Amino acid sequence: FYNQDFYFGFSYLPLFYKAIQSTELAMDEAFYKATIQTGYAFQVNPQLAIKPSLLALIQLDNSVAVDASVKAYVQNKVWGGFTYRSVKSGVGMVGFSINDMFNVSYSFETAFGEFQQFSGSSHELILGLRLNNLKKQNQYTW
Repeated sequence: FYNQDFYFGFSYLPLFYKAIQSTELAMDEAFYKATIQTGYAFQVNPQLAIKPSLLALIQLDNSVAVDASVKAYVQNKVWGGFTYRSVKSGVGMVGFSINDMFNVSYSFETAFGEFQQFSGSSHELILGLRLNNLKKQNQYTW
C-alpha cells in the first residue's frame, strides 16, 4: 500500500522455496522468512521532504533485525540519508533522480563496535528503474 506520503508493505517469503546450489554457495534454508517496511514523507517546505522509514526482517528463529533510516529529499531530485542497522552497522547514502523512471544512488556501509573486526565496509552503486509507476509517485514514497 502507498500514497503520496506514506507506504507500508509486508512479504512472507517461504510460500515457495528452492535451495540455491553452486560450487561456492550452498544454502538449504532462507536467511529470513518475512519483511515489513513502512515510511512517511514529511513535507518541511515545498523544496524539502524528510522521510523516516523502518524495515524489519523476521528471521527463521523469529528474531527481528531492524533498519531505521532517514532521508532528506531536495526538490524531489537529490537526496541523502543514513541508516542504522540493529546488526551493528551503519549506511550513508546519496542519490538523484534522472527522471520519473530512472535514478542513480551510491551507498557506503560499515560495521560498528566488536563486529568491525569481522566485517569490513562495502560500497554500492545503484541504477534504479521504476516500472509500473502508474500514479507517478515521487521516489520518497517507497
